[in-house]
Amino acid sequence: MKSVIIIPARFGSKRFPGKPLATILGKPMILWVVEGAMQSRLAELVVVATDDERIADAVKQHSVAEVVMTSPNCPSGSDRVAEAVEKLRLNCEIVVNLQGDEPLIEGAVIDQLIAALMNDANAEIATLVTNFENLDELRSPNTAKVVVNSEGYALYFSRSVIPYPRDGELRLDNYLKHIGIYAYRHEALQKFVSLPTSPLENIEKLEQLRALEAGMSIKVVKTDFKSVPVDVPADVAKAEQAILEKLKGRA
Repeated sequence: MKSVIIIPARFGSKRFPGKPLATILGKPMILWVVEGAMQSRLAELVVVATDDERIADAVKQHSVAEVVMTSPNCPSGSDRVAEAVEKLRLNCEIVVNLQGDEPLIEGAVIDQLIAALMNDANAEIATLVTNFENLDELRSPNTAKVVVNSEGYALYFSRSVIPYPRDGELRLDNYLKHIGIYAYRHEALQKFVSLPTSPLENIEKLEQLRALEAGMSIKVVKTDFKSVPVDVPADVAKAEQAILEKLKGRA
């Protein structure tokens, strides 16, 4: 098996308890994510890794995705993904960590990530970026910015505005917005979760900095996909509006 998608979905989010089961246009959010993952042409398996039977039941009843129960004590989504790989004894080359709060995700976007690893033997991890839409979004500490080198590898991720505009002019086309979806080589995932939390990770609260501090290579893939993640209850309405606009555009 070459590529698998694993969706970590925990029930006990501090900012939004029960988030994977939040209703979006009449359907639990986790099912929107599963349906998007199922559109991938390069992944051979979609798995939901959860710590709650209610999430497991919703997925089993309404989709063909596989479900695996994982520990409620996983410190991060990547740890939950790694536990799922181990429990299912998956012999795969590439593992996609697809967050369970991305209801607008599309299979073609996931395939961009998988293809990036397939086509670059030096990349251990791949992740997505897109353009910022406005200055408020750019300045927000809730969005991660990334700077890359000439070969498209991440140099640094930050909640601060990087690079800093010394001349005072903020131009949106100078900045990249990180989308928190990752594709790992199997051995890179194992290495990542074995590492201790790093100093920069602790400061910024961005787990990908752990990989950079350990010298791991992260390939950055540009996409036109506009992520509308659901982090708090107020985001549900935004996601619903975005889905309706997307469906209207296809009509």
